[in-house]
Amino acid sequence: MDQESIDKTLDLVQEALGDRYVVTGALAQGGMSLLLRGRQNLLDQPVAIKVMNQNMVGNRELRERFIREARILASLQVPQITRVYDAGALKDGRLYLVLELLQGENLEAISERGPMPVHIAAKLLVQVCDGLIPAHDRGIIHRDLKPENVFIVTSDSGELVAKLLDFGIAKDTADTQDVTGAFTIVGSPLYVPPEQIVSSRTVDRRADIWAMGIMLYQLVLQSHPFEDPSLALLLHKIQNEPLPAFPPDSDPMFEIIVERCLAKHPDDRYQTANELREALGSLAEATPPMDLDELPTLGPRPAPVRAPFGEMPTEPPPPSSSLEQPPHGSPQAPHGHAPTPAPADVSAQPHQQQPRQRVVQKTIPIGRPFMATPAPAPAEPMERPRSPRGGQTVPLLGPYTGPIAPELQAARAAAQPRVEAANLAVPLPPTRRQAATVIVPQESGERPMWPFVAFGVAIVLAVVAIALVVVRHH
Repeated sequence: MDQESIDKTLDLVQEALGDRYVVTGALAQGGMSLLLRGRQNLLDQPVAIKVMNQNMVGNRELRERFIREARILASLQVPQITRVYDAGALKDGRLYLVLELLQGENLEAISERGPMPVHIAAKLLVQVCDGLIPAHDRGIIHRDLKPENVFIVTSDSGELVAKLLDFGIAKDTADTQDVTGAFTIVGSPLYVPPEQIVSSRTVDRRADIWAMGIMLYQLVLQSHPFEDPSLALLLHKIQNEPLPAFPPDSDPMFEIIVERCLAKHPDDRYQTANELREALGSLAEATPPMDLDELPTLGPRPAPVRAPFGEMPTEPPPPSSSLEQPPHGSPQAPHGHAPTPAPADVSAQPHQQQPRQRVVQKTIPIGRPFMATPAPAPAEPMERPRSPRGGQTVPLLGPYTGPIAPELQAARAAAQPRVEAANLAVPLPPTRRQAATVIVPQESGERPMWPFVAFGVAIVLAVVAIALVVVRHH
């Protein structure tokens, strides 16, 4: 958008807001909206004004998303979610939102300056959970959680506060009409769970749990667990490949939380944001309290000096004449600027940063992996009893169970009476003829041979008679 279009937008917004607000200028330009700076006259408070771009006016889907975001933000009045003060439409049909003006920077910009200590990342994501809990309770799924949509500001008391942004593609389970297409993958590919790749309409709050695990991994390890320049291969890795190996010195509790969040099946993850918050709280409490000096300067930085997380000195560095070499990763004065002179007591005894002691965590987060006990060895198979007659196997009237205790054997015999041998020749009732096997005792003594001899003679006579008939015909 050129400057002329921006000036025209400023005039239209000022006309729509009247004398309640004063529009002072533009803050940022995005692909879907323009962000302006303003001030509420009566309350004398700064505000941000989000205006839809001109080329989005005719897009019905984007207009519905814009309205959906306004209604969701209005219903979630919690400190961890950006507040909305007003909404409306301009003369040219564009929609606008009057939002809380946040001064700070998002997690994406902060993480680009170096890895974040585990306890700081856990504390910040605990606050993100505090914003997700009321949203999930109302049936709202964010579906686009990522560091760019988490803004870090400093409160009046000096505490760091994480705020959730951009509910434009959020899903409201109470709304039967989803603004996303049936075959559209919404959200950022690096943060979508496997089930969101299949269908964005059927995901639930556990999709946000997956994105929280990706953010925790990224903030601490400075990389994504699943990366590929090809979108197709990236989605394949998310759905099929396991997590890469953690560094040898990583916190065991950190590994457990990440593995639970990034389980492929939603049933294997933390089921609620409350469960994840409890686990992250245990991780944050197992390490030293959060120190503001360990974070880069939020918002406009007074000096260009940058340092990785956890290495920001709390006192000025020693003078350049010192023979001691600065530690690796310590900030250096930029070219053209003289180093800051150190006080006398500091130069006499240079500040040495004490190594942190790792605190052993004694509590177990929710969802510790289940350790199955080995199954008992199977019992050796029992042989069936042998018949006293010629070693033949005796057919069984029922399933064989092997030797049992005498009292159990007596109870079983009373419940199922055994068929006596004298009754085996008696015809069985029709209902039991197919269920039982009859044992017929063999007769003693040799059988007579005359039937076999008579049968042989009859065969010979028949052959002779046939031969005579044939001879007479010839």
